[in-house]
Amino acid sequence: MNPHTAVERLSPGEQIDDFLVWEPIHIGAQGILYRTTGRDIPFPLLMKVPRFQTGEPAESLLSFETEAMILPALTGSHVPRFVAAGDLSRMPYLVLEHVQGRSLESCLEDAPMPAAEVARIGAAVADAIHSLHRQDAVHCDLKPINILRTDSGQVKIIDFGQSCKIGTVKERIQGTPDYIAPEQVNRQPVTAQTDVFNLGATMYWAT
Repeated sequence: MNPHTAVERLSPGEQIDDFLVWEPIHIGAQGILYRTTGRDIPFPLLMKVPRFQTGEPAESLLSFETEAMILPALTGSHVPRFVAAGDLSRMPYLVLEHVQGRSLESCLEDAPMPAAEVARIGAAVADAIHSLHRQDAVHCDLKPINILRTDSGQVKIIDFGQSCKIGTVKERIQGTPDYIAPEQVNRQPVTAQTDVFNLGATMYWAT
């Protein structure tokens, strides 16, 4: 399949390699997420397909390529489990664990949250990003929509399209204005402190 014809929408029941694609569960600016099933995989799946038809911003494909490199290298309970990736030249996709939970963004609809709850969530997210930093990765776009809380209260970090190794100097300014750290704006090396700044800005909106 030519990637330039792929996919504004996949059809429910369509088979992509070893996976069956069902209904879209999220349509974002840079990609579409589909509920997906795969043989002998005992947990829920989703497929992420980038949007890069004619007229789509190039950032969509760049973010997809970044996530396709970073996510398979990450381990631990704070990130979705990586399952498979499609050939970029044929049919680009990522298949990963579909985390069942509520984004922190939806939780902030109840803001201001009690101080004890803000502290508890902040500590859980800090543990999650510490796990990333121990693996030499910086998320670089930590914000409420990229933080999921499962029904059991566990925190998972998603969307690694702007992630990189600790110490990387990015040529382009990347990040979300309400949360971006100074070193991201000034094109200085990103460090673990970059995510800490993003986390502080995130929890500010909860208070």
